[in-house]
Amino acid sequence: MPGTSTPLTAAQIRAAFKKFGVKYREVPGWETRNRAGHGAWGPVVGFMVHHTGDDAPDTADRNVIINGRTGLPGPLAQFGGNDDDTIDLIGLGRANHAGTGDPDVLAAVRDESYANYPPQPNQKTVDGNGRFYGLETYYSGKTRPKQYASMVNLAAAICDAHGWTGKSVIGHKEWSYTKPDPGSVDMAQFRRDVDARIKAVNSGTPSKPTAPTPDPSLGGLTMADINTLTEQLARIEGKLDAVKVDVSDDLTKADGATLRNDLAWQNRQAAALAGQVAGLSTALTSLAAGQGVDLDAVAAAAKAGAQAALDEKIAGAVTQLNVTP
Repeated sequence: MPGTSTPLTAAQIRAAFKKFGVKYREVPGWETRNRAGHGAWGPVVGFMVHHTGDDAPDTADRNVIINGRTGLPGPLAQFGGNDDDTIDLIGLGRANHAGTGDPDVLAAVRDESYANYPPQPNQKTVDGNGRFYGLETYYSGKTRPKQYASMVNLAAAICDAHGWTGKSVIGHKEWSYTKPDPGSVDMAQFRRDVDARIKAVNSGTPSKPTAPTPDPSLGGLTMADINTLTEQLARIEGKLDAVKVDVSDDLTKADGATLRNDLAWQNRQAAALAGQVAGLSTALTSLAAGQGVDLDAVAAAAKAGAQAALDEKIAGAVTQLNVTP
């Protein structure tokens, strides 16, 4: 039933995993790995879903979740989700994953008192690390089918052990307005899939998560596809801004060949990024107008954008450095 609960013990987690058939790996030391002494752990109200936002090898992501990163010590979640649908047991207790969030969201999740989505977060005043379990799934923006199924199954196992429904599960972006997690996952559908999995396990009826339905008006894309495009566009545009031809004061110390090689590499990088931005912009413009996506037009825009950026970079380099290309 909804409400606050005492956190599960290691034995209870294993029992829940056995009941739901969760495929898991115990990371050595997980039962004593936590942020004890840095805040409360429990009572808990729900389960929070995150994604790492990169395509690094699972081993690299796992190490970061275990050990943390500069300015944010680990563990960064209790659970990690691998590409092959294995769940890593990383910690037991408080973890640095949720951060601060909105008290209205906390109340809505605790009471399971919302429709499809909890209230929009607009405050960061309540500690979530002590109130939510956290899953960090290792992907950049769009899950693989097996990976998504393992996320649903894990959340269902934890919710069932507490007597919760899928409404006790939220994405990080539903807790904090500064977060994008878990990427392209539609959390309303995710919660429905969690409920279906709980019902199936307790009734003995097999179930599997619902596949997103493409919308013909969106060129056969799903909203998850659109979210992924939007995320990629923002990420690529950010990278493009960071790619600059650095004209140093020490040009006289560099020979012309080295200088030309460096410029050529930077120009190619900038051109490739500009091309991707142009292609994605074309796709998103079509979607915003309610039109389908013409993949040939997207490819043409990408090629034209890359060539234009390359021409501009080369011209700029020749002007600034007076180096013959």
